[in-house]
Amino acid sequence: MVNTIVRLAQDFVGANNLNLLLPIGQFGTRSTGGEDCASARYIYTALNPLTRWIFPRADDSVLKYLEEDNVRIEPQWYCPVIPMILVNGCEGIGTGWCTKVLPYNPKEIIRNVLRMIDGKSPQKMLPFYRNFTGTVRETSDRKFEISGVCTLKSSRRNARSLQVEVSELPVGIWTQKYKEKVLDVLSRNNIITNYKELHTEDSVKFLLEIPKGTPNGLCSNNAAVSADERKQKLRKALKLDSVVGTSTMVLFDERNTLRKFDAIEEIFEVFFEVRRRKYIERREHQKRQLQAKLRFFENQYRFVEMLLNRELIIEGKSRQHIEEALRSRNFESDPLHTQQDDDVNNNNGGGGNKSSAEFGYLLDMPLIRLTSEEAKSLCERRDSKRVEMDQLEHIDWKIMWRDDLQNLLAVSGCFVKWSFL
Repeated sequence: MVNTIVRLAQDFVGANNLNLLLPIGQFGTRSTGGEDCASARYIYTALNPLTRWIFPRADDSVLKYLEEDNVRIEPQWYCPVIPMILVNGCEGIGTGWCTKVLPYNPKEIIRNVLRMIDGKSPQKMLPFYRNFTGTVRETSDRKFEISGVCTLKSSRRNARSLQVEVSELPVGIWTQKYKEKVLDVLSRNNIITNYKELHTEDSVKFLLEIPKGTPNGLCSNNAAVSADERKQKLRKALKLDSVVGTSTMVLFDERNTLRKFDAIEEIFEVFFEVRRRKYIERREHQKRQLQAKLRFFENQYRFVEMLLNRELIIEGKSRQHIEEALRSRNFESDPLHTQQDDDVNNNNGGGGNKSSAEFGYLLDMPLIRLTSEEAKSLCERRDSKRVEMDQLEHIDWKIMWRDDLQNLLAVSGCFVKWSFL
């Protein structure tokens, strides 16, 4: 559990494009790939402000909840407005399976979802790593080359060595491992004479001293060796290029069964259909909720009006007699309570308790509310719900989805850290 929370909060290069939790404390750096995080008792976390825009509160009532000891617990799965598996990627190995999904730019993902809402196909995307200053290019079908950055620094003509600055490493090659597996080996083989480390928590900076006349023309002045060849040999010696692929994308689908995807377009298609159905469910739920609130205010308004006009006498009567009188006049039992029971049953959370106070929303109203002013207020609230019902009739799943995506983009713009959205 602790390891999962830590990984959800990590935000260094190569971790998450969009961390769902906030790293309050030392959650690890790119120096060791997050392994240098502090113990759980020294770090804190909270929900990222963007998380609730990715998983809207409006969806909470239409998720399928699990039960444990007859108590409703977390949902079987959440349904984000964009495919988060493509935002942060994943990598793992299990019994008989392994998986690797590369991360992509959330902005491009949102653009592709909008295209699919309009009935178009998603466009091709390159892997994306937030704050990565190297390059990513496609080398072949489902293969990508991720390259770090090195620069030859100017030096005196008669200098015995050249200075090379390594300012970025391929994603997944951590600073400490790179030093041990690459630079220390080159140093022992006298390919480099010395190196300095000028890193920060978020960036990499090695300054290397490479002697001129290195074998194989690494930094030689041989005219037969072109500048491009010299650069390629230098990059190869420094191991600044790595290749990743998308041939093992194995994920759980909405039925909780493992499925192999051959392309990210397939992931988009499966996600799109599940999310589309969830929007239709949300719209129907909102419609039922508005209808329940409309009936709630309508019944309260009628009740107050009948009391004011003396069409209903409740003074000196038993509660049972009053409830029978309400039923005979077609008053409903609490519409909101009934709707909540239906929602709980639909989401496998168990039924609500039947109460004899089914008309409590009418009979338990304070005396101060049995006034003409209150009747007017209830009439206005009833009419307001009717307007909302009319507006909802003109809203479909496409509009709802677009609104959620636009809200996510708008809110992310308030945070400099996620300005790439």
